[in-house]
Amino acid sequence: MTFVQVLADRQSVYMCCDFRLTDSLTGRVVDNNAHKLVNVVPVAGDTPIPMLIGATGLGSLGGLPVATWIARQVVNINLPTLDAALEHLKEKLEPELLQVPDPRQRRHTLVVAAIEGTHTRISLVSNFEQIVNGRVQRSGTTQDHVMVTGLRPSAPFYLTVGSSSVPAETKQSLRNLVANRAGSDTVLSRLAEVNVAASTTDTMVSAGCDTAALHAKGEGRSRPFFTDEQQGDFIPPAFEETLRQLKLQLNRAVDADGKPLPIRAQQIAQGWVSGSETSLKRQTVRDPDDADAWNNLGAQEASRRKFSEARQSFKRALEIDPNHVVARANLAKRTCQDLDDAAAAIGMYREILDTPGPPPASWILKEFADVLTSVGSAEARPHYERAAADPSYPLGRAALARYQAVHAGEAEAAAEAIALLLRELANPEPWVLALAAHVAIVQKDYESAMHRLQRACQGNPTDAKIWLAAGKMSLHLGDPSSASYYLRKAHKRGANPAQFEHAYGTSLLLSRKFQGAVRHLARAHRLAGGATPATP
Repeated sequence: MTFVQVLADRQSVYMCCDFRLTDSLTGRVVDNNAHKLVNVVPVAGDTPIPMLIGATGLGSLGGLPVATWIARQVVNINLPTLDAALEHLKEKLEPELLQVPDPRQRRHTLVVAAIEGTHTRISLVSNFEQIVNGRVQRSGTTQDHVMVTGLRPSAPFYLTVGSSSVPAETKQSLRNLVANRAGSDTVLSRLAEVNVAASTTDTMVSAGCDTAALHAKGEGRSRPFFTDEQQGDFIPPAFEETLRQLKLQLNRAVDADGKPLPIRAQQIAQGWVSGSETSLKRQTVRDPDDADAWNNLGAQEASRRKFSEARQSFKRALEIDPNHVVARANLAKRTCQDLDDAAAAIGMYREILDTPGPPPASWILKEFADVLTSVGSAEARPHYERAAADPSYPLGRAALARYQAVHAGEAEAAAEAIALLLRELANPEPWVLALAAHVAIVQKDYESAMHRLQRACQGNPTDAKIWLAAGKMSLHLGDPSSASYYLRKAHKRGANPAQFEHAYGTSLLLSRKFQGAVRHLARAHRLAGGATPATP
């Protein structure tokens, strides 16, 4: 057996499988280095369905390690739809299981988590387990046939398959992470922590595990969490199968004594064309009434600075589904930032608060509070406090601390809150660090502020606002050379033009490059309509 966790919402899915294989009858440990998670990401000519496939039950199929067997069935195989892939796995798995004479040793389940269009879908391919009403049900007897069951999550959803159980409060905290759009690294690390906790009470679960994530916007990530039990190579099964098909092999590095070193994939970031703007547009043509597809298209357009098109896509999503909270929140943000219409954005956020159903996610409350703060409304604070009360959303705590420091005259309390938060977080998200830098600036601790912004730039190298803030901080510290470096990075990533031109012109002025300084400062003056660009 093994321990498989699946965490998902409509557009993201995460999976975690431990590394241990045990004998299904005796419970004896067979292998602590076992691959049981296969990450299938489309490439040219491959299936368009990105999938995560985890296994629980038999450690080998067809004379191959179970993950190798899975990879042979799905990597670079033309399976045009998810249903075709599931049927293909069922047809291949059934005869393999029937070769095991003892039904007690024949129990096996493949857990398939996939992105189908713009939606996630969770399926079990099993001869003794099935998903019924959102729960995994086990049969008392092993069937001679393999069943395919599943669901499409409409809300944050968590299930486990295998030999361990998870407390109810832990399940809820995991669902909250997805609801609040926590970063992939944060979610995968939390799943790994749950796996470690399970290993302390269940000898059939290894403390080490493999994790992976897929997102409908066309991104993915995989990351193993090793312990001393995991020795030797660690090459993801799907990658290994691709190398085999191409007849390629990796050359090993050697240590000082000339001995070959293990090959280990520590972390892999992935992307595929199904999340591209062109592909999302095709999705809206295939299914013009898919509100999620229009929302995803808008998010992709906004990331490419096509703000007008993004707003139209969000509006189309809301025409289809007036209660699509995420699309309304996205439209509110774009309305405030692109059209400088805070009043209209505030109205949209109030509509979200009035929408029937569960309360809005903490990230929406935080963004609503940001808009209220921009117009000097004291109403912002209770929304920051509600967001900060969510233990799965550390950005809410950082945002409240920034509000306290910058707008409420509570710098000491804010600094203490930030210090506590950073002690609790092993790997703070970039915007937590950026907001922590704002608190340090109020405290006049400029060195700490610069250090936090540098870490934030490293953690999120595509965010123009963070690079712009780092450039302005370097100016404050009297380092125009570093400021120019950060500001050029910000400009390439689409920073606010007026703010960039003003800051960059200032950096050139301090570097005594007067001609360039005059040119950029004049441009900043024109872009700002004759006023000095404000610092956000």
